Amino acid sequence: MKNAKFGRASLAGSTFVFNNFDGVSFYESDLSGSYFGFVTFRVNMVTKNAKFDGSALFHTDLSNSKDLLNIVGRLFGDASVTIPQAAGMIDKGWPIHWPKDTLEPKDFETQWRAWQASIGYTPPS
Repeated sequence: MKNAKFGRASLAGSTFVFNNFDGVSFYESDLSGSYFGFVTFRVNMVTKNAKFDGSALFHTDLSNSKDLLNIVGRLFGDASVTIPQAAGMIDKGWPIHWPKDTLEPKDFETQWRAWQASIGYTPPS
């Protein structure tokens, strides 16, 4: 997805797989509870005031996404997520609700949904 503009879009519960978000704008969009699998976020992606609460990252590269690195506590992921060592995640500690292993897809889904329930998030139906 190159240069797509989703400004102020309601995308809660969306599924994004095998995407390279290059120049994409999610400005003030609601992506709560969305699933991002096999995705790369680029440095020029706009996420200002976007909501990602309860979303999941699976085999996702955050190497170039400082915005998402700042909110990992509101996301679910596992060891399949690429986080740059320079991001300070080692010093800050791995998010307590993120498994330290790479989960199988079914186990990932189960643990993600359980975590969503624990934070009071209900997926859209």
